[in-house]
Order: sequence, then structure tokens, then C-alpha cells
Amino acid sequence: AREPISFLYKKTFPIQTNQHAVERNRKLVALAMGYQLNREINYGLTPLHFWKLKFDMINSPYAVLLPSSSNQKKSWIEEHWINSGKLLNTLGIRSVIVSGSETELRAAELMSENIEGSIVWAISPLKTISLILLKANLVIGLDTGLTHLAAALGTPTIGIYSNTDPQKTGIYGTQNSLNLGGLGQAPSFEEIRLAIQSFVN
Repeated sequence: AREPISFLYKKTFPIQTNQHAVERNRKLVALAMGYQLNREINYGLTPLHFWKLKFDMINSPYAVLLPSSSNQKKSWIEEHWINSGKLLNTLGIRSVIVSGSETELRAAELMSENIEGSIVWAISPLKTISLILLKANLVIGLDTGLTHLAAALGTPTIGIYSNTDPQKTGIYGTQNSLNLGGLGQAPSFEEIRLAIQSFVN
């Protein structure tokens, strides 16, 4: 734990801090609960069809763009987002821009004006957004909870990093996912372009 309150605990467990955050937490819980850690990661998220949500508003292949974060230091150049949307169009994939606040929604609407055929999804409950992520052909997002959720659901996902280290907090333990960029080094559009084409083709 990062909080300086270890003196309150009756038991503490040593965890190597140079590991990925997911691995650190898995090992901590296993030690605290007294079980052997399964080396294979399973996030336990099952397909969400049983929610029976009406989902017929996107009737063509689509990619979800997650260009917003509460931490502005994690942002990526807006022009790169727009160019990503335009590239997706050439590949026959529509862009769906998801936001979580009124400020993000307004920014998404401005971005959408430059991406032909794109959809700005209304602010919605998490279970609705989860279904949108699950059904997407691709998700491209900043280092945010929704990007990690998309990967955990098994959707092909590209994570964009500029202010955090993906070796410690990146998308982890899932297939069909890719972390690009790193601490103090946002990925170029060319890197994202190649990644999009590798996922789509």
C-alpha cells in the first residue's frame, strides 16, 4: 500500500515494487488470504449479453475512441485522434467517441466534427459503456479505467501512454492488446497507425 499507515497493521507482506501493479496486487491478496497464486490471469469478466440491453444504434463495424482523462498530463494530441478516426474510416470502421463528463462531451463533439460519420456517445451508465466496449472491433484509449476494462473484456485494445509507465500500469495479462508510449514519451501517430492496421487487417 502507498499510504503511510503500515504501523496500524498486525501483519504486513513484502511485495516487489518493480512489478506491474496488477501482479503486485494479485500477490498481496494471495499472501494475505493464504492461497497459491494462479500464474494465469483471468479477470473474471463474462460476456454481458444477459443484460439484455437494447443495442442497435451502431449497425456497422466501429472503434471506440477514449480521448479523455481526468489527468490532463495523460492527453494525446487532438490532431492525432482526428487522424486516427480518418484512418479508421478508410478501413471501413466508424469511430464512436465516449466521454464521462459534460466537459469531455463538448470536446468530443468538436472532435467529431472533423471525423466523418463519427458518433459522440451520450454520457451513459457503466454497464452500457461496457457493452459498447465489448461489441467494438477496436478500442483506442488513454491510460484510463475504460481502456483497461476494454482489454479485460477481450476487445482488441491500444493503450496510449505519455505520463505513466506501461511496464507498471499498462494493459496487462490480456491478448489482443498493445501499450504504446511511456513515461514522458507519447506515441507518434505513425506508431498508432501501424497498430491500427495490424489489428484491423
